[in-house]
Amino acid sequence: MNSEYEKKFNDAMNACMQDLKAAEKGTAFFTISEENWKALVRVLRSQATLIDTIRFTIKDVATSEVLKWYLEQTMSIHTGNETAWKDELKTQAKSWNEEWRTRAMTYQEELTKQVGKQNEKFASDMEKVKQELQNQMQEKTERLYHRLLFPCLLTTLLASVLTLLQIL
Repeated sequence: MNSEYEKKFNDAMNACMQDLKAAEKGTAFFTISEENWKALVRVLRSQATLIDTIRFTIKDVATSEVLKWYLEQTMSIHTGNETAWKDELKTQAKSWNEEWRTRAMTYQEELTKQVGKQNEKFASDMEKVKQELQNQMQEKTERLYHRLLFPCLLTTLLASVLTLLQIL
């Protein structure tokens, strides 16, 4: 695998693991049950593991440079019927390369679908929690308003009665 891609991949994995560690230690601003929070962390951890598995699978994919080297080595060993060997090795190299590319693309598409589904689910769940919190806050605000309003009205009424009694 190209060292530039490997470096980017390692950087992404490190960032993902740091985010997971921070999420495990972090305190949420919304009321989220511990069970739901742990489930979210488990999902993210499984996705990171899947990414890591894909990385090691992709390392096994033969690059075109390795295949060319293998072809040259094999050609130097076989001195007879070189064109037949060369054609056969080229065909094998192409088929192996295509097979591994197809596998890598399949893994990538599967991962993209899983991440998209989890992202949508998480956004939906967060919207539900936000709505529930807003409804609870509104309800509690109205209760508090009514609980404060009644004593204020009663105090005002009592003050008015006392004032009238003093006038009379």
